[in-house]
Amino acid sequence: MAAGKITLIDDKLRLVFVGLALMAVTVAGISWQAARMISGRLAISQATQQAVVWRYTGLNILSMGAFSFVERRISTEDQRDIFNVLQTTDAYRISMLDVDGRAFWSSNPKYIGRTDNSADFKAAASTMELQAAQTQTRASDVDRLLLNRHYENIEQNDLRDTTVVYVPVIKRNQFTGALVLYSDATDLIATYRAWSNKAAVVMVIVITCLIIFLGWLISSYATQRRADVRALKKARDEAVNAHDEAVTAHAEVEKINEDVVKLNRDLESNMAKLREAQHEIIRKGKMAQMGQLTATIAHDIRNPLGTVRTAAFLIGRKFKDTPGIEKPLERINTGVMRCDEIITELLDFARTSDPSYEKLGFDAWVHEQVLEQAENLPEVVALECHLGLGEAVAEFDPGGMQRVLVNFLTNASEAMVGKGDDPEKFTTPSPKIVVSTLRSQRGVELHVTDNGPGMSAEVQAKILEPLFTTKNFGVGLGLPSVEKVLENHGGGLEIRSVEDEGTTMVGWVPITRVAVGDAGGDESRPVEGSFLAA
Repeated sequence: MAAGKITLIDDKLRLVFVGLALMAVTVAGISWQAARMISGRLAISQATQQAVVWRYTGLNILSMGAFSFVERRISTEDQRDIFNVLQTTDAYRISMLDVDGRAFWSSNPKYIGRTDNSADFKAAASTMELQAAQTQTRASDVDRLLLNRHYENIEQNDLRDTTVVYVPVIKRNQFTGALVLYSDATDLIATYRAWSNKAAVVMVIVITCLIIFLGWLISSYATQRRADVRALKKARDEAVNAHDEAVTAHAEVEKINEDVVKLNRDLESNMAKLREAQHEIIRKGKMAQMGQLTATIAHDIRNPLGTVRTAAFLIGRKFKDTPGIEKPLERINTGVMRCDEIITELLDFARTSDPSYEKLGFDAWVHEQVLEQAENLPEVVALECHLGLGEAVAEFDPGGMQRVLVNFLTNASEAMVGKGDDPEKFTTPSPKIVVSTLRSQRGVELHVTDNGPGMSAEVQAKILEPLFTTKNFGVGLGLPSVEKVLENHGGGLEIRSVEDEGTTMVGWVPITRVAVGDAGGDESRPVEGSFLAA
């Protein structure tokens, strides 16, 4: 193992030395390229400095203010001065451009009238700052004035390194034109390149020495590393063995923990299901006992109530002329009627007869029931109906579902306006009930929504308990009876309520009892769209 490790280190050292050699070659190439780039940059810099001198001194000396550019003219005296300046610098041409880039004067007359659309001119016009660029120009395009004086033996097809500097002329913070200087920087760039090449050679020598020194350091480190590898081999093998044993033990512990967690999760789930089942069994048992008790009590109370009603009738007929007898008798009759209604609710709750199913168009049936029940609601309550089942036919017990719809409408109305006779008890200024139908994965759904006060979470938790009510009248058996009817259909009851926003009661019949087709009879005709029930 150690021998293999040492061999690997030697291979890495060879790769490191090869990499250092390649690095030296790369540095040499980069240095040479940098020398060429730096020489060009220095030439541009010198040309720019020369242009700055023209900008801040030359224009004043030659009396060429901004008005010359605005009027696009130059005096003969200024032209002579410009030619004298050209004789003492490396500039071989100077041109004057107006604000549109058109040359209205140039030291070479053939360029007068030409338009400069270069990006450098546009940049100088927009930023009002100096713009400089380096390029190569054929010797034949460099003005003869400079070539005859300085470069008598230049071939006409030779390429010269030249610079172009755009000096913006500004008057009252407005760009009025540009002074363009063309300079031959061939000798200057050659000089700079020679300096840069010498600097690059020195840099390559220094870097090569550094690379050799770095290689010596790496070699020394590798020698020490070999000794360390041999010394640590035994300890490493022991550590590997201990690690393998620890991993095996850890895997066994993890498996045991996963089994325990799974058992705990299953136990928790089973306990939750058991609690739900126990709660449901207790609730069903209570409701069954309540049904038997209410049936017995209702039967025993209804007979005496009949006697009271008959006695009140006889008293009223016998003492009809007695002053003050009408109000007490009216209260007796009202109380008997109220007791009779409570007994009816108790009997409805206790009744366990199987539903009598009929196939009917559900929307048509709801439409008919809503129109009928609208007459029993207070006039202040607005009633809307949105039917969305179309031709869907459902198999249900019309009598049981009527109790469901009536209970939904009554609860919604009483939650908003009570009996509707006292505006001070209204819980919403614009009470409205919306009845809608739709088809979902569960089957046919009947929704009754109000914009009343809604219910708190505590009330929602108890709302389906028998004898629980939030009203000062009633016995609290309406919703338990509705739930019982829907469960007998194989469906269920869902209550959605948000406090201070309203409540939605949802009763649904399972999909197994829904079909699409003709139900037969006029009463099953489909009703589409929405309507308002007065």
